[in-house]
Amino acid sequence: MKIVHICMGFPVEYPGGITNYVRSLSGAQAAQGDEVIIYCNSRSESDNTNNTAQYAVKRYDSKIRPFTMDIDAKDPGYRSFYESLCAEEADVYHIHSLLGIDLRFVELFSQSSLNYIISLHDYNLICPRVFMVDKWEGICRQVVPAKCMACIGKLEQVDLLWRVYNKIKVPVPTLRSEKIYKRIYIFERLLKKASVLLPVSTRVSEIFSDFSANNLKVITIGNETANIVPERDKLKSEKIIVAFLGSFTKIKGAELFIELCKKNTNPLLEFCFYGRGKKELIDAFENAGGKNFGPYSSKSLPEVLNKIHVGAVLSIWEDNGPQVVMEMLNNAIPVLGTKRGGISDFINDHNGFLFDPDEEMQLALKWLSELTVDNVKQYHQNIKRLKTPQQHYIEVDEVYRGTLNN
Repeated sequence: MKIVHICMGFPVEYPGGITNYVRSLSGAQAAQGDEVIIYCNSRSESDNTNNTAQYAVKRYDSKIRPFTMDIDAKDPGYRSFYESLCAEEADVYHIHSLLGIDLRFVELFSQSSLNYIISLHDYNLICPRVFMVDKWEGICRQVVPAKCMACIGKLEQVDLLWRVYNKIKVPVPTLRSEKIYKRIYIFERLLKKASVLLPVSTRVSEIFSDFSANNLKVITIGNETANIVPERDKLKSEKIIVAFLGSFTKIKGAELFIELCKKNTNPLLEFCFYGRGKKELIDAFENAGGKNFGPYSSKSLPEVLNKIHVGAVLSIWEDNGPQVVMEMLNNAIPVLGTKRGGISDFINDHNGFLFDPDEEMQLALKWLSELTVDNVKQYHQNIKRLKTPQQHYIEVDEVYRGTLNN
């Protein structure tokens, strides 16, 4: 089978969630004998990553900035990019990201006879801000075009002006624009004409349901950490380390973690943070009694995971399919998580606790208060690992072959 992956906005070597996934999936497909090509952006001169995989990488650099909100942004090469893809004559085209791509390309692609599927890793196809978080830092639970007109207004669509406002941290005045309807229409057609849409979680499927043609199939992704036998005898002291990993920001739940630390009544618990974040939030966390261990790298992540006993994944936005949940569970770490985005697909009574951050903080505090050395050790012994990338590859391969038979 010939497969073309389309992952625009970054070079595929970039160490991000989507690019990591595309490399992993492409490697598994190539190892099984498929002919695999990835289309992505060019690497920077400073990137010395060696590609030793069996898949091919082809580059295209749009003239449009990846995270622009300029709906009318133009890329003169959009048609040649489309023609290059058509010339591949692939059995399946798998779209992962269209950041920085001209809307005229999207129209051409959706009008073609190409067999394509779309993985819904993020919300870019229905939200120019990507995260379903509006300009006022409110969380969007669904697409409301009338609200989008104000959120992606006339001034936001002037790229240079928006970047200046953003740099000097001044709120952009609201001047409503109807152009967002054009963008919604074009991407809705792309989504509805896809052979299959692959949301990475149940909640993502719900959010995209208004833009689908009954072609949604939820497939959670696999994570490399599922291939490693976890350290289950990790709690060797009388202190239980409760840790928050990653970006310490409001939408990731930093304020929730600070509140849990402040209101905790369990003397066995020690709250820790590994990662980067806003100084004022980290200062507030430390003032609440938390310990900040600073940034970690992909190489040091296994060591970090062996030090923590309970994880906290507290996103207040609809976090699509957070990798950190998979990494923690695959390392036999129970997780306290919010009922947001893809978090709910992974956490249950056997491996942690789920709560609504708007209404159930007391339930989260109660769960934490009842943790003991013995029951945390019980979690460590009993938590089952999740899906491997190879198992995920088999699921995706079945989807591909199903589209060829239609």
